[in-house]
Amino acid sequence: MLLTALVRADTAPWRYDLAVQRFVDQQSQAVAESGSILEDWLSGRVSTAKALEKLRVREDAVLAYEDKLKSAPCPATLKGYRQAALDRSLAHRRALARISSFLTAEKNDHASVQRFSIDLNGILSTATLAWLSQRQKWLPKLSPGGPRAYYAWQARVLPYQQREARLSGEIYHLVYQGIAKEPDLPALARDGKKLLGQLTALRREAATIPSNAYQQAYLEELTTLERVAESVMLMGQDPSSDSLSRLKRFSRQLVDRSRAAQEAALKGLEAGN
Repeated sequence: MLLTALVRADTAPWRYDLAVQRFVDQQSQAVAESGSILEDWLSGRVSTAKALEKLRVREDAVLAYEDKLKSAPCPATLKGYRQAALDRSLAHRRALARISSFLTAEKNDHASVQRFSIDLNGILSTATLAWLSQRQKWLPKLSPGGPRAYYAWQARVLPYQQREARLSGEIYHLVYQGIAKEPDLPALARDGKKLLGQLTALRREAATIPSNAYQQAYLEELTTLERVAESVMLMGQDPSSDSLSRLKRFSRQLVDRSRAAQEAALKGLEAGN
């Protein structure tokens, strides 16, 4: 739905929140698609020229979404919230530019791929944490007049989502350390096991929140992230092609589950649930 269709000058704060979250969702989708393009390029399934062409489409989409948010009316009390969303958009554009630069670099050896992956993971993890922190900060100004069940859920789930984002960043940092030519397999298994335990504890704590459609979707996302951590642990124990395939499978599944959880939450907000 277009931002201009969702927002007027007198829009209720929660309606503006819906518009901004739709914007953030569109941005996140463009970045996820860019990650798939990068994976296809690394595996040789697409040429550099084709990959760059596809990336430009996503970069143009990110800028178009950003322009819509800037031009849409914003309640005077929520301009700081809009800026937080624009800051995240800037981080997304940095990530896309980083991918494009990597694709055109003269040297893309094993060590370069590892450094790039760690760098990109850091950019996206930092952006996600900053955004979740801002949502928690602005929640009291977004919720008045809005769906009480949804905002009660948000108040409880946001601290868990921030912990999840930190753990997710640590997991993928560990993954990219593990793609070294001579990875420290015992450390990979040990640290993967530690992160798995932390995620299991997080999911069990989050499961105490009263259930609804979007809460259930969030727990499914957490469960899939657990499987990613478990896959990292198993890679340290058995660095075979089967272990790598398992990690890739659950990583792809995590993208889908995260997308489904975000969409379920937005539908709940949109429906006033």
